[in-house]
Amino acid sequence: MDTPPKNRHDLLFQATLSRQRRAQSVLRAHLEPWIADLLDESPPTPLDGSFVDDRLRASQSDKLLQVTLRKGRKPAFVYALLEHKSHPDPGTALQIHKYKARIWERYAQGKAERLRALPPILPLVFYHGRRKWTAPRSLAEMVAAEDERLRKLEPSFGYYLRNLGALPPERLAADREARAGLLALRYSHHGDKGVEEKLELLPDLLGALRERTEFARQVVLYL
Repeated sequence: MDTPPKNRHDLLFQATLSRQRRAQSVLRAHLEPWIADLLDESPPTPLDGSFVDDRLRASQSDKLLQVTLRKGRKPAFVYALLEHKSHPDPGTALQIHKYKARIWERYAQGKAERLRALPPILPLVFYHGRRKWTAPRSLAEMVAAEDERLRKLEPSFGYYLRNLGALPPERLAADREARAGLLALRYSHHGDKGVEEKLELLPDLLGALRERTEFARQVVLYL
């Protein structure tokens, strides 16, 4: 589960979310407001490790962030998954369900007191493909059951989708570096589409990378 990232999308996604300041800016921009209200003001803690299936490492990247709930100062996790296929994967909800089980197993380590009080995991899926996202948003949507009572037996196990290509650039993140990382990912599958928009945003993107940091180097290499 701790295989290092190998593809260019993975490297940039990891770099964007591996610093607390950038990660906090991304979460503030993309978590549902009611979820953000449950979290305290402390920045998220990026954690090591990947939970993606080996066969999907070429098309998925992930980052686990630990956050703190206001009430009781208890931990919770945000599981950020980047789908970098050019089209939506209909199995995403099932894949996330498996990844969440792995996260809980790593957290609990078989300890009874932890197994009885598992922290919430908030799945946040980022997508930057060309096609509209049409995949089921939950396990319940994937179950084929003509009788509605059977369908209701299945828990939702849903996720929150953020289509980077459908959001205004200024809403990607307030932090300029984090926005630069997501902007680079946003246009990676667009080819020649939206050339004028890319040119308009180029000064903002490059302006965020004036300092010779490792992150700036990572974005430039990606571009």
